[in-house]
Formats: sequence, structure tokens, C-alpha cells
Amino acid sequence: SGEDLRSGSKTMIRKALGLVLIAAASVAGHSPVPPIPPTPGHPACNICNSTDPNERITMPHVVVVVPDEKGGTEDVTCINLQRAGDEGFIEPEFCPLIAALAKPCGCAVGATVSDAPDDET
Repeated sequence: SGEDLRSGSKTMIRKALGLVLIAAASVAGHSPVPPIPPTPGHPACNICNSTDPNERITMPHVVVVVPDEKGGTEDVTCINLQRAGDEGFIEPEFCPLIAALAKPCGCAVGATVSDAPDDET
């Protein structure tokens, strides 16, 4: 039924975004979960715009809220989300969804940001 399809899609999205959060935490040097394999195997996902590689975040420490694998939400910084995308932790089919959630990250064409970890600001 249509309800089963929507429920299944939501579950799949939650699981994928849960992996993004795990990847972001691992990339940031925090280890609240077991380590992620170093080669996730997905192409890079630019969280600003899945089709324009020159559009990048300008506000790395802004926190965005994304769904987690348990049906709740998690807070993740823009820089950690961008790193997870750059390093292939976001599946291609979820890249447009992540791009929609990353609007508060202040994306701009040609932007560059420091890769300093969040806790060094």
C-alpha cells in the first residue's frame, strides 16, 4: 500500500542519514560509534548543491538537524556534514536530500572554509 511505501522510504532515509552522522562523527575525530571503513565507496556529495561542485559551505560551524536512524533527530555541524559528503559517506540517492537540509550552511560558489576541527574555534 502507499502507506507501507512511505514508511519504507522514511526508514531507508533514516538509516542513510544515520550513516552520515556516524561518518561525520568519525571524520571529526570523535568516536561515539565503531570506526567507519576508510573507503565507503560512494562518489563525493557536495552538500551545498549536488550538481555544482564549485558551490561550498561558508558557515562551517552552523548546526543543522538531520533525521537519525532511530526516528529522532541529530545535530551535526555543516563542516562535518560536508566532510562526510566529500569523503563518500553519503549515498548518491540521498545527496539531494542532504543538500536540502544543508541550506543554513551558507553555500556560495567559490567559497572556501578552514578545515579546522569544530573544537578549535
